[in-house]
Amino acid sequence: MKRIIIILLFFQASVYSQKITTNATDVSIFRNGAQVTRIASFYIQKGTKEYTLHGFSQYMDPRSVQIKSDGDFTLLYSSNRSNLTDSTNYGIEWSQVNGQRKALENSLQDDKNVLSTLQKEEELFYIDKSQNREAFLNNPDALLKMADLYRSRLLDIKRKITELQNKIQKQENDLQKLNTRESQLIYEYTKSSSNEFVLSISSERDQQINMTISYYTIEANWSSSYDLKVKDINSPIELISKALITQNTGEKWNQVNCTLMTGNPNISFELPFLHTWWLVSYTETNDPKIKGALTEATPYYLDGIRYQGRSINYRTAGSEVQEQLTMNEFLVKEKLTIPSDRKSITVILNTQTHPANFEYLAVPKKSKHAYLITNWEELNISTGPMGIYFANTFVGTTTLNPESIEDTLSISLGPDIATQLKRTKIAENTKKETFSSKKHSNIAWEIDIKNSKTRDIDFRIEDQIPLSKLNEVEVEPKELSGGMLDRNSGIITWIVKIPAGKSIKKTLKYQVRYPKSMKLILE
Repeated sequence: MKRIIIILLFFQASVYSQKITTNATDVSIFRNGAQVTRIASFYIQKGTKEYTLHGFSQYMDPRSVQIKSDGDFTLLYSSNRSNLTDSTNYGIEWSQVNGQRKALENSLQDDKNVLSTLQKEEELFYIDKSQNREAFLNNPDALLKMADLYRSRLLDIKRKITELQNKIQKQENDLQKLNTRESQLIYEYTKSSSNEFVLSISSERDQQINMTISYYTIEANWSSSYDLKVKDINSPIELISKALITQNTGEKWNQVNCTLMTGNPNISFELPFLHTWWLVSYTETNDPKIKGALTEATPYYLDGIRYQGRSINYRTAGSEVQEQLTMNEFLVKEKLTIPSDRKSITVILNTQTHPANFEYLAVPKKSKHAYLITNWEELNISTGPMGIYFANTFVGTTTLNPESIEDTLSISLGPDIATQLKRTKIAENTKKETFSSKKHSNIAWEIDIKNSKTRDIDFRIEDQIPLSKLNEVEVEPKELSGGMLDRNSGIITWIVKIPAGKSIKKTLKYQVRYPKSMKLILE
């Protein structure tokens, strides 16, 4: 009787609820999540009827659904429900695979128990043999009989152990395959299930309507990626911005209009409420600014970029960029097909060309070669990996992190073997003051920089002197050869131009005064 009722209810629902197909047309993808817009065009009849719209992600947030239409009708109510019809086959196969896996696990455990028993029996043979050695020496016939018994039984045990080990190995391989297949079926079962909306519509006439449904789903994201290309030091840099887009909503996104957002949606359906604002004292720290932090009068920080409360529109090669107070929008010009398979597709957003200055950074204390670096400003970037190409050659990768930079971004293009650095210790002496408890240590270095290239090079040379946090230890620079000392970091910087094929020398001297009983590393 119950079965008949269920069949009748299903038949009744299929008669009175018309199934409507929806198609995704627009997606706005955030760093985590996406706003999806789907459309449906269908015919509604006079009176009150139910219409079922399907094709929605099971990961959608029902609270975020917005429905718009150009028709003249009244929407009495709407509800969503799961549709597992498409996943039934996966569920049946999973049940079969799950049963096979459990049976194989039981068989495998039985064989392992038998193997363990045989191995223990094998051990007993060797123990028994050592304990009865004296008795066998006085009775040769007994020894021969026992040897025959040991040989036949021991060979039988070893043969069974080998057979079981091979069988167990095969069972473990089969079990691994079943586990893999079971995981695949669970994924396919979950992916193939979907949500559908049931709408109760009252209309005074028959009519064709167009409906737009938008909602938020969590199973989509995108991340930034870059390629930095430098032809030569006389050319501007070329920064190619790319997006890696992934979706696992279970939906079909075929030829959709795509917008990429640098922020994350803050979906809240609670009314805002102001609480009492109490002023409290706090200790200021030098923590780095984070996304969303409000500093000074009006500027915002988002993705490490400081915004001054103005909106700018500009076009680039692959997308239109809308810079807003809270986030950036990249409007991808071409329609995209993004499969629901957890695999990323790469989209080139734009190519920006920027003037840059190049210089060689020489740190002879750390490296024997100078590094070519490029500096540029005013780039609209987010955190992400970046591939570096110089003179049509791949140099390496780095990670752009706008939150860790100030006004200028410096990128290394690698060491230049046509530059040679040499740092030589030329003097060190330590003497004690006659009427004092302190020692004076004098350290001196000679820095030799050679430019073996066929053109002049601008160098930024860096070295350092130690700093002290102890009152009884004093550090005094004696000779810097024109270098600029940053007393907060101890870094000394020389900015020089070295002609082609020439070299220069710089001398660094400093003195450290400290107690006689103290031991310090002074170089």
